[in-house]
Amino acid sequence: MLARGCAFVYTHRVKPLAIAALAPVLCACVSARLHVVRQASFDHNCPEDRVEVLEEDTASSAYRLKVCGAERRYRDRGENTVQFIDVTDERKPAPAAAAPAQAPR
Repeated sequence: MLARGCAFVYTHRVKPLAIAALAPVLCACVSARLHVVRQASFDHNCPEDRVEVLEEDTASSAYRLKVCGAERRYRDRGENTVQFIDVTDERKPAPAAAAPAQAPR
């Protein structure tokens, strides 16, 4: 009976410690997500409730969003602040160079 009681006390003391250890990590993820949604809302004059997080890569602080129906990509600047920038256009290929005009013969 004593062993069972000790296990009960042990598991109930560990759970709060585990939750306390994970809380900053969970809060950081929620905070970053909220920041990127607010930034996209501001950048594209779109209400926050119409900004949807489609994909997030927390390791590289990159997000794929749907902003008022248009897909956009954001990433954190990484300058010791939480500041997201729209990098959607950085992924588009450069326009093909126009062929040189030939002189009339």
